[in-house]
Amino acid sequence: MFGAVVAYLFEYLLGITQSDDSAGYEKLIIKPAIVEQINNLSGSMQIPDGVVSVSYTKRFDSITFEVTLPKGKKATFIYGDEKRRLEPGLNKMIFRRIK
Repeated sequence: MFGAVVAYLFEYLLGITQSDDSAGYEKLIIKPAIVEQINNLSGSMQIPDGVVSVSYTKRFDSITFEVTLPKGKKATFIYGDEKRRLEPGLNKMIFRRIK
C-alpha cells in the first residue's frame, strides 16, 4: 500500500531514475520535481553501486541542489533546460529559480 508513496518520493520528487536503456541504475538521471509548497527536500536511495542522495533548498530567487553519488558512478542532472554531468561524490549546484 505504501510502495506507491515511496516510489513517488524517490522517482518523482527527488528525481532519482535511470534512462530507458539502462538496467540496475547503470545510467542514472537526476531530475527533481520542484513543488511550489516544498522549500526543502532531501532523501537517499540505495542502488546496486551504493547510495544516491539528493537534496534541494529554495531561496527567494535561487535553488541549491546537492547530489551525492557513489564511487565510480556518474549521472546526468536535469533542471529546466539545463543538463549537467555529475561526478562521484558531492555535486553542489546553484541556479536561478524557474518560475
